[in-house]
Order: sequence, then structure tokens, then C-alpha cells
Amino acid sequence: MSRTLFTALRLRTALRAICACVALVAAVPGRPALAQDKDVESIEQFLERKARWNELIGADFRVEGRLAVINPPQLRFKRCELEFRMAPELPALPRSTIVAEVRGGLALEDGKLYFKVTEAKARGNDLATLAAQRTRIDTSRAEDWHRLADWAASRGAFYQDPELVNKAAEFHELGLMTEYRKLRGDDRDGLLELAKRAGQFGAEDTVAWRFIHEACRLDFAKLRREARPDDSVLVNRILRMLPGANDPLKPEDAELRRTYLADPQTTYVAADAAVRKKLHRALYAQVLLARIERDAIPSGRNGDAIATRILQQLPELDDVAAEYRRREVDYLSSRVTQLTRDELTKLATRFQVQQRGDDGRRVQQEWLKAQEAARRAEGPRGLMELGDDYIAMLNDERTAAALYQEAYDKNPQAPEPADWFQSRDYVLTNGHWTPQSEAPVEPESRVDLAIREGRVLTGMTGREVRAALGNRPSSVVRQAAKGGVSELWIYRPQAMVVELTRTGSDADAKVKRTYSLAEQ
Repeated sequence: MSRTLFTALRLRTALRAICACVALVAAVPGRPALAQDKDVESIEQFLERKARWNELIGADFRVEGRLAVINPPQLRFKRCELEFRMAPELPALPRSTIVAEVRGGLALEDGKLYFKVTEAKARGNDLATLAAQRTRIDTSRAEDWHRLADWAASRGAFYQDPELVNKAAEFHELGLMTEYRKLRGDDRDGLLELAKRAGQFGAEDTVAWRFIHEACRLDFAKLRREARPDDSVLVNRILRMLPGANDPLKPEDAELRRTYLADPQTTYVAADAAVRKKLHRALYAQVLLARIERDAIPSGRNGDAIATRILQQLPELDDVAAEYRRREVDYLSSRVTQLTRDELTKLATRFQVQQRGDDGRRVQQEWLKAQEAARRAEGPRGLMELGDDYIAMLNDERTAAALYQEAYDKNPQAPEPADWFQSRDYVLTNGHWTPQSEAPVEPESRVDLAIREGRVLTGMTGREVRAALGNRPSSVVRQAAKGGVSELWIYRPQAMVVELTRTGSDADAKVKRTYSLAEQ
């Protein structure tokens, strides 16, 4: 070979190597790399340039990755079919090697590419490498956490390694929390941006939820300070971005809700994913309840309507709804004298539903008392109708009887009061109607005592004689007497004769004297 030709060949080889190096530098992908791998590319990065390998023959490479085969002098990396051939003078890697780093270049043999290894060394496994790198980063810099997480995520995806993928999510979360601690306390846009990035990083759902929850609470606090707040955007965000917000809480969650309302942020941060879903509902319920309560009239006048809306939209808040119903009942009670009879009846029923029967009876008494003046002005009819109301509402017969007595006193000839009393076994004594069981007992008369004892007294009528002796006389002898008629009633069983006389002015014959039959 001539000197000129040899020189030309050397120049061409040198130029080819220079071009390869330039291409190598220009073509390094933007894959995440650790600080220790500044001049080393991963098998994944190496494979991404597979289409240009023929152009890169002669270039110097440093490559690292997980080993699949160690069969000296041959090496094979996982996910890469290219043969890595170690130079004969290189010591073999330990068969326990998991990750290796090699240096060398691409070469051709019989038209087939292979990688000629000039240097080789074992490296720590990926988790050990990650742990070591964690000790070297500035933990106050979010970008350091994210760079470490990006490497773990890329590596985990390439090798389908769930441990690395989980580590990536963990480090991204630490990076996000580092950013979170630097936010202003009222930066809701910053919180929503962190939530968005948490989703992009593949962090646990709870990470994004935390940022969204805090942003929603900031919005809610702002709305509460406004005179005419529009909470539609907030409500939609809660329903769209916080799972569980549309699921009513169960009765056993009432204490959790109370704890959350007392200290929302602390309670939320301490909760796991399942509990956070319940807290999302507690937040939604708080926002929606505030919307409903804005329409509540302070006096309680529309408490029932407010309660109905609460139960329709937030059925778990039945205790709050009951309180609003109580407020309306109390409002109506405060103006009971202005109610119609139908309104009063409905109010009393609502007291019964609320298990406040004594209060219901009290307002009915107050209402009835307020009616008395107007009913008295209507005369006996008004008094009787008021008495009927006392019976119907309170089953108060004593007060009703007093009103009917007043009606009777005003018009004793009217049949209605007497009929009412008689239907209830009242008796009239000296112009006053009294229950028969309470009527005064008159002392027994002399005649009644004699009748009860079977004796005949002078002055008794014939009817009283028969009552005393228990039967009719055995025989009767009538004879005319001066100014009237004389009758002799003969009672043979008693051996008695009873003489009765009747003058023209007497309606009944009366006993004049008695004597024994033997005296006859």
C-alpha cells in the first residue's frame, strides 16, 4: 500500500470516529439519570438509538443495566438482544451480579453487530442505588426529589418493576410535599396545580385529594365571607374531584363528621383513603348545608321548608332537619293566638310527631283561653262551641261543663245544654248540673225510714202503706164519714187494720190510725 493511500485511510477512519462521537453526544436522549451516571447511559437509552448503531461503530460507550446472562466471555442485558463480548484479558463478573456497567464500543463480525467490552464492573442493585442517591440529595429542593423519582419511574417501567414504580410515587409525593410547604397559606391555585401534577406523576390518589381538599376549604372560607356567594363552581369541583362526596354518610359516621367539622384539616390529614372519602362527603354536606341555610328566616318561620330541602339533598342530616322543624313549631307557638283552628290542629300534630306532647297541650290551652272573650260575646251558642273544642282538643270535660253551665244559666229553657249534661249522666240540683256520682245525698226522711223498716206511720199515703207492708191489703172496707170517705185496709197476715181517711180536698187517702185485727 502506498504511503499516500495509507494516509488517506487513516484520515478517513479518524473522521469517521469524530463524526460518531459528535453523533453520540448530539443523540443522547433526555432520559432521567442519576448524578453518578453523568457519563453512563442505561440500556434503555442505548436501545433508543438502535436505528443508528451502524453509524456509531467505533464510538466509545459506557452502558449500565440489569444482567440477564453471565456466560464468559458473553454478557447479555435484560431487554436487550445485542451480544456483549468481553475482551479475553478481562476478569469475569461474579455470577451474583445483578447490575453491571460496561465500557466499549459497537463492532461488526461477519456482518453482525456486537458490543466489544473493554471494561466491566458490578454495581449495586437498583433499590440500593436509589437509597444511596437519596442520602446525597438536598431534601429541601423539590426538583431533587422529582429527579430521583423520574429515574425510578423510568427504570421501573422499563424493567416492569413494581417496587421501583412505588418508590417513584413515594419520591414524587415527597417532592410535592416539599413544594406544598413553600406555598402561601391562601394559594388555592398552587394547591390545584400540585394536585394536577400529582396525577401526572402517578402518585397515590390521596396525595392529589389532600391538595384538592385544602383548595376547596379555602374557597369555602372565602365564600362564607361574601354577601351573595355563588358556590356552584366549588360544589361541582367537590363532586368531580373528590370521590365519595355524593355518597350519604351512615348513622355510625356522625361522630366522624362532628370531629371533622371541629378541625377539618387535622382530621383530613390523619385519615386513610377510605375515611377521606367519607370526609369528602362531610365537606360537600357542609357546603350544601350552608347554601340551604342562607334561605332560612331567622325567626324560624320557614323551618319546615328548610328541613324538607335538607332531607332531600342531605338525608344523613336528619338531626339538623329536625332542629329546623322545631324552630318553625316554636315560631308558631309564639303567635298561637293568631292561628286559625286548622292551623292550631296541625301545630299540635307536629308537637306530637316531635314527641313534645306537653308543649302541644300547652299551646292548645293558650289558644282556647284566648277564644273565651269572643265566644262569650256570641252568647250560649259560642260558649257551647268552645266547650266542644275543649273536649275535642284536650278531652277536658270539666272546663267544657263549666262553659255549658254558663250557657244554661243564660238560657235555662234552651234544650241543648240540658241534653249535653243528661247524655253525660249529670243531674240538676238547685239549678246546677253535677255529675251523678258527685251529686249531694239528701238525708233519709222519717217516712222513707219507716217504709224501709216495714212500719206504717200516721199520715202515710196508701201508696206508702203498700210500700211499707210489701203488698195489697187482704180486704178493704169503705164507708162514708163526716166530710169524706173512710177506708179500712185489713192485712190478715200481719193481723193489722189500717184506717185511712180522705176528705174532698185530699188527692190521696192518708193513714188516720192502725190497730190489730183482734181489736176489730
